[in-house]
Amino acid sequence: MSQPISADLVGLATDPVDVSWSEKDVMLYALAVGAKPDQELDFVYEARGPKVLPTFAVIPGLNVMGSVMAQVQFNLAMLLHGEQKIT
Repeated sequence: MSQPISADLVGLATDPVDVSWSEKDVMLYALAVGAKPDQELDFVYEARGPKVLPTFAVIPGLNVMGSVMAQVQFNLAMLLHGEQKIT
């Protein structure tokens, strides 16, 4: 079972998307992915940082998906996320 990709989508442009986050967002993300306060205090306590986990970099990009999905007819159940790279 596959979903065809329309050739009309090649070069699809979106409007710019403003993204922001707070220390609270960074700390909640760290807790959500398993940071333990007794072992990774710098990631979850504002008085010690907070440090930001490198994988947090993919989170702001998720906001862009909303603007893309508004323009594309796509069944999310058919989506396979194959790779993402942080550089």
